Amino acid sequence: MSSPSRIVRFYLVSEPDDEGRTFAGLWQWTRSQLDAWPTALDSLFPIPEGSFLGGGIPLDADDISQFKSNPTLQANARKSFAWFASIIGLSIDADGTIAEGPSFPENFNPDNSVTVRWIRRVLWFLKAIGFDDDARRLLDWLDKETASGQFPRTVVAAWRKRIGPASD
Repeated sequence: MSSPSRIVRFYLVSEPDDEGRTFAGLWQWTRSQLDAWPTALDSLFPIPEGSFLGGGIPLDADDISQFKSNPTLQANARKSFAWFASIIGLSIDADGTIAEGPSFPENFNPDNSVTVRWIRRVLWFLKAIGFDDDARRLLDWLDKETASGQFPRTVVAAWRKRIGPASD
């Protein structure tokens, strides 16, 4: 195995991202900061496809293997997922249950295409690193939102094809 990639080094909190942001520093960001600099998600949630906005380093097979086997990377990925959930107004319980959080009314905006792209990116990252159950729980929660008209059913259905069937 080669030396850790830049993505892995960033996730191990040993170096900043391409724009000089630190891993722990990004976890302190608010929704308004993320709205102003959405490329931060490219660093926190790298995916094999890279970024459609340009920049960001694609997650490669070696990175994925390291995420699947390194407890520190896995813990930081879970912390990043919990941070993201709070940014869009959700909370994640210790058992992985996803629910509306205190900032849900002001931060969950499915009519905002950026929010939809962020959720998709996080789902793709979770799936890529083997966190299928987490991705399915988020999709299950979104399925419930489609029933109430909060989230587009066609979007969730398309994502479900990529992520896999609902949780048991």
